[in-house]
Amino acid sequence: MEITDLEKDGHSAIGSYQMGSDTYYYWNTNGQGTTRYVNLNLPENRAVGIAAATGDYQGTPTGGLRWSTLAVTNGYTS
Repeated sequence: MEITDLEKDGHSAIGSYQMGSDTYYYWNTNGQGTTRYVNLNLPENRAVGIAAATGDYQGTPTGGLRWSTLAVTNGYTS
């Protein structure tokens, strides 16, 4: 997963995925123009929900997440 902060808006970029009942959040807190690379190493042929959002990191996976910015799509791993 690549989480790129495109906007100079004072908020962090967040990438997230859900597989089964587990949801994981990855924050890029390094500012506009930076990308965080995360090797997810997921099993093949599984349904997965992928999301992007912005937030103000508060030290926990969802602390500071701006829920109104959450955009979700569904797909499958390959």
